[in-house]
Amino acid sequence: MICPLVIDSPQQQEQDPSNLNAIFKFIFSKSLDGQQLILGTITTASVSDDILPQDANLITLSGKYSVLQKEQYGRALENIGQMHEMLLSN
Repeated sequence: MICPLVIDSPQQQEQDPSNLNAIFKFIFSKSLDGQQLILGTITTASVSDDILPQDANLITLSGKYSVLQKEQYGRALENIGQMHEMLLSN
């Protein structure tokens, strides 16, 4: 099992279309076969359609802007809490 690759906000510096396409192309080309890629971004509207993978699942968050629901937090903490503490201790 390969851990997910999580990248947040590759567009922080308001990239021009050429650089933005290069950034997204790099990200998609470097993820491993079978690896889940979670890419948090403001929009993909300026990215060329041929760069976005055909099988990408676009999820638009609205409202509270969260993925983990309040009632799921305890279970998630049980699953990753010890690993999270170990990472913070180094």
